[in-house]
This record gives sequence, structure tokens and C-alpha cells, in this order.
Amino acid sequence: MAHGAQFHTAYRTLNPTQKEAVDTIEGPVMVVAGPGTGKTHILALRIAHILTKTDTPPDGILALTFTEAGVDAMKQRLLRLIGPTAYKVGVYTFHGFCNEIIHTHPEYFPRIISSTALTEIESIMYMREALTALPVEKLKPFGDPYFYVQTARSAIATLKREHKTPRDVLENTTRLIRQLEQDPASFHEKGVHKGKMKGAIQTRIDRLHKEHELGLVFEWYETKLTQMKKFDFEDMIGEVVRAFSTDSEFLPVVQEKYLYILADEHQDANGAQNTLLELLASYDTAPNLFIVGDEKQAIFRFQGASLDSFARFREKFPSATLIPLVDSYRSGSVLLDAAHSLMRDSIPAERHPKLESRVSQPHLAALEARTFSSEEMELAWVVGDIATRIAEGVAPGDIAVIFRNNADALPLSRALSQRGILHMLDSKSSIFSSHALLQLVTYLRLCTHIGNDEYLAHVVHIPWVGVSAGDAYRVLIHAQRKRLPYLDVISSPHELEEARVRDSAAVTAFAKTLHRLAKSAQEESARDFLDLVLHESGLLTHVLARPDAIPVLNAVRGLARTLETLSATKTLYTGRDFVADIGLYEEYGIEIEPDTQPKERTNAVHLVTAHRSKGLEYEYVYVIHARDGKWGNRTQRDTLPLSTLAASQDTDTEDERRLFYVALTRAKQYVSVSYGVTGGGRTRESTITQFMLEIDPALVASVETADFEAHVPPERIFEMRPPSAHTMSDQSFLIDAFVEQGLSATALNNYLDCPWKYFYRNLVRIPEKPTPSSLYGNALHNALRLFRDHCASSGRYEPLELLLGYLQASIDQQGFTPTSYEDAKKKGVRALTDWHERHREHYRFRALCEKKYEVYLPLPDGEPPQVLLRGMIDVIEFDPDGSSEVIDYKTGKHLSRNELEGGTKHATGDYKRQLDFYCVLLELAGQEQPTRLTLQFIEPDKKGATATHTFAYDAAAVTELKETIRRVAADIRTLAFWETRCAQKECAYCALRDSTEPAGY
Repeated sequence: MAHGAQFHTAYRTLNPTQKEAVDTIEGPVMVVAGPGTGKTHILALRIAHILTKTDTPPDGILALTFTEAGVDAMKQRLLRLIGPTAYKVGVYTFHGFCNEIIHTHPEYFPRIISSTALTEIESIMYMREALTALPVEKLKPFGDPYFYVQTARSAIATLKREHKTPRDVLENTTRLIRQLEQDPASFHEKGVHKGKMKGAIQTRIDRLHKEHELGLVFEWYETKLTQMKKFDFEDMIGEVVRAFSTDSEFLPVVQEKYLYILADEHQDANGAQNTLLELLASYDTAPNLFIVGDEKQAIFRFQGASLDSFARFREKFPSATLIPLVDSYRSGSVLLDAAHSLMRDSIPAERHPKLESRVSQPHLAALEARTFSSEEMELAWVVGDIATRIAEGVAPGDIAVIFRNNADALPLSRALSQRGILHMLDSKSSIFSSHALLQLVTYLRLCTHIGNDEYLAHVVHIPWVGVSAGDAYRVLIHAQRKRLPYLDVISSPHELEEARVRDSAAVTAFAKTLHRLAKSAQEESARDFLDLVLHESGLLTHVLARPDAIPVLNAVRGLARTLETLSATKTLYTGRDFVADIGLYEEYGIEIEPDTQPKERTNAVHLVTAHRSKGLEYEYVYVIHARDGKWGNRTQRDTLPLSTLAASQDTDTEDERRLFYVALTRAKQYVSVSYGVTGGGRTRESTITQFMLEIDPALVASVETADFEAHVPPERIFEMRPPSAHTMSDQSFLIDAFVEQGLSATALNNYLDCPWKYFYRNLVRIPEKPTPSSLYGNALHNALRLFRDHCASSGRYEPLELLLGYLQASIDQQGFTPTSYEDAKKKGVRALTDWHERHREHYRFRALCEKKYEVYLPLPDGEPPQVLLRGMIDVIEFDPDGSSEVIDYKTGKHLSRNELEGGTKHATGDYKRQLDFYCVLLELAGQEQPTRLTLQFIEPDKKGATATHTFAYDAAAVTELKETIRRVAADIRTLAFWETRCAQKECAYCALRDSTEPAGY
């Protein structure tokens, strides 16, 4: 078999220790895998080897990692090795796995199933309530009673990750305070202070009292979450650990399914995650548990990761096989030796094996250090050197600039743009770093504070509101001269005439729009308000005509996604509520991330923080701003002590040293480390980070920069050219977006209806508010999934009350307005009551609910060579004879069979095509095709009748659909539709294309 051949070919390339890691499939195994030693490769090969050597089913293997990117990478490797069987292997993040457990066995998690996820804004508000309500003193400093809101949230999250409770904190602090107060050694024994408590002890007791107050806040916070039926992110793992620990019958059910467990990046595991692994593996003293990681790359302690993970594993499983991987296939010997010398005094030699370079020419690697007079000069050199390398033939995608903080990215991006160097930000960014989004936020604030002169003065100068700069100045000068509010001037034809405004119609139109939007902010839902702003303010049309439309739309979608999350927190969430919450995001430094850019661009330089760089590799790496205080010896704001976790505490310097180690080991050939003596808003001169001084000097080439600086013209430091950006017709950029997003059945149907409908809705994804119908459909789908999961777990057809309870919880999470809420509830109760009665006698318990698929359809030619297909099937039911039925729920208007099959004048055939699309997903996933395909209309019509239409599997239709997908993929990747328009007379999407008129390519 082809895939078997690929496995054996890959297996033969392994070195002896890698083969040992792949071959040792029985019992506990710990692999210490340094940078470039092929840990992801051996994880995938080990899974393939288990399937080859044992009769373990694919879904009997559980592989856990820490990021969605890690999950995707593992699935891709498995696909290449074992083909479609890879889709059946359980590859999850820790949270993803716990979410799967919760929804597969909902009866064990009543708190989570009946609750909604806590937003960060709600968490902040609850914390402020706690500090106001509780008689705490040390956590409420005079003048700033909410000073500790963020640090308290962070500390509680850390405690939850370590599976600690409020009682643990309160009992621990009470015990330690009592011990110190009763210990004679805590007091001076002689001298003028005899009998008095020692200063260091009093400081320690004061810190313990502060931690005790944290325990009180923690206790209040947990009670509040229960009262409000909320749970936070950390509760997902905690609840599964609790259920496994307390229910003696539940844990074996899960253990029986997973015969082999693998955990990647184990150095990043926190206490709760370690406990989860140990519980899953507790069926035997020598379980089939395989962990892989590298203590030197433990850089997520701020998120709860503990350096005790490896020691804990060895203590728990003393018979474990230890396999160190020391052959690195990434970096040259100079870089490996330098990184090794950095860590030599931090980690014992037995846990810090020296890596040996196995690249073809290891001696060519280089590590250089440069000191510049300023950070501006530093960036000028870095950007110039990158430009030189690209001119010499280095692919931009082989170059990365690594920095310590997200804030470092903006000046770097500007400097690269000055030289016309295409680059992409691989790190987290906030919409607040986007100039266009800051304009939008100011506009939103003006709508909720329409009389605010400061906001209006800013907004009237925004290009997309349609007022010329000259008229904006005339309005403001006139208002100041007459001491009138700005709003009065723009709303009065008389004042506009007196101000000699040249285009009074534009100013008047702006004023009318502003009044209309201000009313919407007060009276309508936040969804309606934002949608109205985007379409009536002029922003959307302006953005679509800009050369940087796609990144701006990403930021707008990030804001819209945040709105959706917040809308689910209350029945009527207004525009005013939303704007107030945006203020809290800014006040507490909470990032609102834009939608993700394409995951990989081979023609762009990568800008990435050190934390986000872990697991990545590049030929050339530039580590910038490597100064003391930035990398190491960082100034920390007042933090909260956590003596409850004393055993797992470590110094911040060690954390930073490991982070610097990660940055250095991303490179294959070359690392430049640089810093500027001044700049970055500092008033004092800086020195190089201590970590560079800890590296063996013989391995570092110090390069003089005086000659470079002498020849840099001053205007180069300050010049600004228009940034190079991806245009809406940038073919390579859109291909990247298409490769990442792929096609769903909905996207395909949209394209066949109108290519520009697909372009705007699915490819560049203009934000669109969900309709009440879509929210209603979401609620019914979620209620049915939860009910079916519960029935599958309990083995019986549960009563109607349970289904209606799930409906209530699901409707509460959708953010309906009060009117639509009651309508949705009434309709939903009627529909699901009818559904429950109809299925009572013929319910199938063997079923998969909301099964997600991501598969690839090969393309005959061109790039990319395959197209990603995505989809989620509502239900797959299995008959006793082995046949299956795909069921797709519909909550809209009933359609006749003739309409479904495209036999009427206005029929589109979308629903039937969607069913055939599911068959394509199943085929490419290597699963049996269904015998029947059913469209089940959930809601009865006005006469109380329901409709169910079943179709037989049609192999010819599926084959034809695959050819249609290939044709559509070819059209999209070549932008063949660019000058076309659909046949509909009044198509809003074609009209949008004509109104924005993005430039051709």
C-alpha cells in the first residue's frame, strides 16, 4: 500500500535513538527531545508503528499537544504516513480533549453543560465586585481599589491550572501564618529588638495575609460563577479531572477506549494537565504513556507550566524508559554549542545532554552580536541586512525577526515597509494596533457620546465619513469662535453656511448618519448597531477600495467576533454596552485579536515573539532589542504571592534564560543578536542582556557597527514610504487564503450562486451580523446535539424535559433581543416537542453527532496540488446491519422534493449538493459511504406537518460533484471570475464589487 511504503521509507531514515523511541511502544516512555531532534516526526511515526504492529484501532490512540497548530501539524504528518486512517486517530489539545469528554458524557458535567463560558469582561467585572464586597485591605490599595484586578485574575487562573481550590489557599496561608507567629526563631533573641518579630518574617507574614485575601476573593469568585451559571477556560480541564477523580465508574469508561496515550511538549504541562494524564494512565503501574519534551524549552510557566513535570513523571513511573535525542538536524554546531553553554549552569548535566549537529555543513553556522547607538539604528541595520540577503537569493520565508514583546512588532513592521520588504506577523496582535480600527472605535464612541466634542473633532477628520479636511477645519474653527458644540454646527444648515462650508451636503449627510447611529446605539442590539455603522458610515466601502483591505477586514472581523461573544452574555446587549466593554478591554490591556492571517507565506519575512516562535525554524534569525531589562531582569508590577504553589516556583531570570535559548535555537545557519543603547522610550542607556555574556565568548563574533552608523543618512531613519500591502486582487495572497480556508458546502454553493458572493462572504469574509433565523438554528442544533450525546451515554431515550432544558440553555447563549428571544423559545419548544415524540419509537442510539471533517481533494494540476474541504455532519446513524444514514437538520422553510432536486424554476439544488458534499468528505476520510442521505426539517409548518426527505447514495452525483469542486478550485486560484458578474439582476455582491472596483492584477 502506498501509505505503508511511505511509513517504511520514513522509518528507515531514523537514527538509532529515534528508532528506539518509535519501537518502544509498551510501557511508560520519556523522550528528552532538544531543538531539531525530530520529536514531531517520531510522534507521528510511533502512532503509525502502533497501528502496524498491534491490532489497536486508530481511535484507541490519544495524542495530546498544547496548540491547535500542533494538532494540525500532527494530523498532516499522519496523513502523509497512513492516509485517511489519520482522521480516526484522537489528536487534540488538552482543552479540546476535555471538551470532547464533556460533550460525549454530559451527564457527568452538569455545571459545564448548563452554563456558559465566561468572557474576560465578565471576569473583570466579577473581580471588581469581589474587591468591592469583601473586607480585604491589602488587595485594595488606597486611591486605586481595583489595582489588583488583573493580577488576581492571573493568580486564580494559575491556581486552577495547578488544580488548587480556594480552601487549599485559605488553609495553607492560615497554617503558615500560625507557624511563623508561633516559631521562636521568628523573634529577635537579644538586643534592643529582643522579643520583637524579625523584619523579614513580618514581611513574609504580610505576603501571606495578602495571599489569604486572594483566597477569599477566589472563594467569592467561584461562588459567583456558580450563581451566574458561568465557567472559565481553566474550568474545562479541572472539571474533567474532578469527574475522573470522584466517579469510580466514569474513569474506566474513558480508559478502556484509549490503549495508547502520547503527550507532546510535556515541559509545558501544568498541574491539572499532569493530573489528567496520570488519571488516564492509572489503569496500570506501567501504562502505555509516552511523553516527549525538553526542559530547556519550558517557557510557559507564566501560564502555569511547571518545571516539575519531568521529575513528577519519573517519580510516578520509576520503570519508565528514558530516551534522550541528541542528534539535531536543524542547527549548525556553533549555534548548538552556544545554546548549550547558555544553559550549562541552569540544568543538571544528566537533564541537559549536549546536542550534536547532523546538518550537512555544521561548521558554516554563525552567531554574531552587535551594539548600536539607538534602536532606530539597530532596525535600520537589521532591515538593510535582510534586504541584502533577499537580493542575494535567500527566500524571505527563510528569514525571521524574533522579539520579546508584541509591541516591538510595529516599529519593525514600519521599517520593513520603508524598504518594500513583504512580511507577516506570526505573533498575537490586537486590533488596537490598527490605525483603521482605532478610527472605528472612536467613531463607535462618538455614536454613544454624540455630544462629545473631542470624539467628534477626531471623527470629522476620518476620510471615510465623507467630509473634506478643509470643511472639517471650517466646522471646528466656527464652533470654537461662537463657543458652540460641534454637533450643533454640523446639524444646522445656518451654521454651516455661516462657517462657509463648501460641501454642506456632505457635512449634513454625516450629521444625519451620526444621529441615526446614535439612536441605534441606545435602542438596538449591538449586532444591529455595528452592522449599521459598517454599512452606513462609509467605512466598509472605503476599506474594500484600500490596498490593505484584507488585514483591515481581519481586524474588523476580530471586533465583530468579540461582539458575538459579549452578545451571548445578556438578552439585550446594546451598542452602548459594547462600547463600554471596549473601554474595559483597553483599560485592562486585553487583546482583541484580528482573524488569523494565512498560516504560512513562503515569500514573506516572519515577525514573531520568542514565545510564539517555539516549534518553528528558519535559516536566518535576527534577535532584536537584546538588552538587559528586555531579555532578563524585567521590571515586574506588584504580583501576588502563591505559597500554595511554592514547590513549583522558579525565578523569572531562569524563565527568561530558557526563552532566550528558544530564540537562539530557531535558526539553522545564522543568528544575529543586537540591541540599541538608547531608544524605545528609555531615558537611560542600556547594556546587552546578561544571557549573551553567559555564552562561551569563543562562539560569539562581536561585530563593530560604528562604520555602518557613520554612513546612514539621517533621513533614512525617518523616511516613510507607503507600506506594501496585499491588495484585494493580490493573487498569491488570495491563493494563500483559499489554501487555508478551503471549501465548505456553503462556500461552494455561494460560488455557484455568484462568485462575488463567495469572494466577499467566504474568502475575504466581510463581517455580517447573524440573523435571528441563524441564531435560532444554532440553538436547535446545539440542543439536539447535547440531547443525543446524553442519550448515547446513558443508553436510554431521555425525557422531553432534558431536551427542553438543553434548548433553554442554548437559546440563552445566542444573544437574542427580548422580542426574538421569546419567539425563538416558543418556536423551539414546539419544534423539539414534536421531534421528541416522533423519534420515541425508532430512535437509533449508535450515532455520531456534529462530526467535523477536514480532508483534502487532489487537484490534477496547478498550485495548490490539493484543496481543503471542511464540513460538519449533523448526525451519522448506524443500523444493526452495518449500513448508515447521514442526517442534516434544517430549521428553515420546508422544501418539496421537486425543489430539493432542482426541478422547479427557482430551485438551486443547494441542499442536495450539500448531502453529496458530505459523501465526498466521508470518501476522502476513508469511511464507508452512507446508504441513505436525509434532510430532516425540524420545525413543523403552519399546519403542524413535518417534512423528511431521504435520498439514496448516488455515486455518479458524488463523482460529478468532485469535478465541480476541482473546477471551482481552479477558478478561485486563478481569479478567473475577476471580470465576471452573475446573472441575477440585482445582486448585492456584484454591486459591491462595482462600487469598490479593486484594481485588477
